[in-house]
Amino acid sequence: MLVIISDLHISDETTSTNPHPTAFSKVLKEELKVRINSDNNKNLVEFHLVLLGDIFDFVRTDYWYTDTTNYIERPWNGTLNQFTAMNESNMVKEHFINILKRIFESDSAKELRNMIQEINALMQMKITYVIGNHDRAIYNFPELEQMIKNFFGIDDITFSNWVIDPNYGVIARHGHEYDSINHGFDLFKEELNIDNNGIKKYDGIGRFSGKAAKFNVYSVQTFGEVITGELMSGVVHHVKKLNDQKLTDKVMEVNNVRPLSLGLEYLSLLGETKEVKNITDSTKNKLIKILKDQISALVTSKLAQKRKYRLYKFAQDLPFNSFEGLRDLLSIANFFSDLCNSNGEYDDDLYKGAIQDAKSNPGINYFIYGHTHIERQDTFNADSNNNVQMYVNTGTYLPLIQRAQDEKGFYELNQMTMTFLYKAVEDSNRNADGKPTIDIWIGKKHKNYS
Repeated sequence: MLVIISDLHISDETTSTNPHPTAFSKVLKEELKVRINSDNNKNLVEFHLVLLGDIFDFVRTDYWYTDTTNYIERPWNGTLNQFTAMNESNMVKEHFINILKRIFESDSAKELRNMIQEINALMQMKITYVIGNHDRAIYNFPELEQMIKNFFGIDDITFSNWVIDPNYGVIARHGHEYDSINHGFDLFKEELNIDNNGIKKYDGIGRFSGKAAKFNVYSVQTFGEVITGELMSGVVHHVKKLNDQKLTDKVMEVNNVRPLSLGLEYLSLLGETKEVKNITDSTKNKLIKILKDQISALVTSKLAQKRKYRLYKFAQDLPFNSFEGLRDLLSIANFFSDLCNSNGEYDDDLYKGAIQDAKSNPGINYFIYGHTHIERQDTFNADSNNNVQMYVNTGTYLPLIQRAQDEKGFYELNQMTMTFLYKAVEDSNRNADGKPTIDIWIGKKHKNYS
């Protein structure tokens, strides 16, 4: 049995919320117990848990503001490595180590670990940790990899770019490979890999060039991390200083807005929420200043000055002094949509990528990605012999905030998704064609919690 979960985004909880610990201690653990029970009509030959990226979140934190006083000590500032576009100094490495230690102290991280250890005691498992974009720093600093192994206390853990297993008919990726704002291939190809004389350093590097290639393109830092670190986490950190917990909680929700390109629009609508309407004009002006300062910090970061991003044009004083003014600043809003390579929130570039993946791998049935936080299942093709090719997105364990189709506001769904795949020999009961099978467990709830 191969079990896939993704996008837990377990952080140190300073600028974002974690999945509730009971998601692991009760829901997921109990479901796994049922699945490995010998009475469930399955003949399991193994237990392979795939953590499909963005499991531990190194970006959603106020660490860079509270424990680092020097602006250049942030990964996207200071001296950036020519090929990874990241500050890889020993100082930055120690900062990431400290962030991971803080993550391990969260209740959600502990319950995930406890669940894994308890299930492993019932049936020995192997774990593949597919590294996503919010845990990308694991590629740059191998010490983080060893820390995670030690934390889980499981011997058989592999860190990988993807999982490909024909026995399950599956290719599983985090999926950010098809999102240029969060995967380093385009930045590397267009700029980092070319010197001032137009000569390439590395040949043959593609979108999926990973740890075994001449250069691991997955190790490149991209602007999506800066958006999360400077704009989203930075805003939350400074809003905390206003000492209004309800306002802080409301602002913190920006982390769960998808697609990423709508984060600014969501912030611009804060003025219409009861949390902002109830604050004084003085506090409201402070909130506007926080937004301006963090957008400025974002567009003036060292990484933002790369030619691909061209954000230097926005480095001047930002011409808005109200939430309405921010909404009217369409040049920035449109630019962010272009930067995020999005034609709209209902246009899924990962879906398009899965179609290409399917064409290149005709013998694979299931193409499973995460990253977007939006669970979905689409069958590209099927024949009379029940051969199918299907795209599955594993969603997230966090709340998902999306813009309504009338484009007048946003709504939130709480959700969990689990994906289970079985070899034909494992799920042979009434399996007419003797092929690998898939079960997808989806839970959604719309409720405004107090």
